[in-house]
Amino acid sequence: MRAPSRESLVRLLLPVAAVAVLVVGTAGARAATVTKFPAETSPFTLAVNDDCRGGLAGTLTGTSVTSVQSVDTLPAHQGFHFRFLETDTFRVDFVDGSYALGSFVHPFEFNSSFIGTGGDGNASNESTDIVATHLTVYDANGDRLGTETVHMREHITVLDLANDGAIVRVSFSDAHVACGF
Repeated sequence: MRAPSRESLVRLLLPVAAVAVLVVGTAGARAATVTKFPAETSPFTLAVNDDCRGGLAGTLTGTSVTSVQSVDTLPAHQGFHFRFLETDTFRVDFVDGSYALGSFVHPFEFNSSFIGTGGDGNASNESTDIVATHLTVYDANGDRLGTETVHMREHITVLDLANDGAIVRVSFSDAHVACGF
């Protein structure tokens, strides 16, 4: 029902990328370094419409837990890996008195491998973004009406050549919504 905006992902991952670039640029040969950032928990409220029930309006309230991990695959010029994970639990109260209870899982991964001779600026970048939302819908009396599931995935692999620009090697995006009423 909700996916974090690209802006929120960028805002979250930018400091991680800065640390990784600093470490990659200044470190000598050594083992990979794993950095785990403290998980953040935050409540949220959103206005939503249920597409499985004719666009019925509702208010979604829940709690989001996000965590970030980076792996610096040193020695220098080998690359780095980021993993972002958001898990939400929520309730949707609809205007007709019905409600839904659900969960949202959103892993996002980014890999960058430096290729060629060290320091020439060539890299292979890969990102995978997956969203899975599951919810059960109940009527105002608490009787189960049905289920809704949303799955979305995106993947892109780009060869980034310092002198020749970027070449997209693999790119796909698909989504599936299932309404079980």
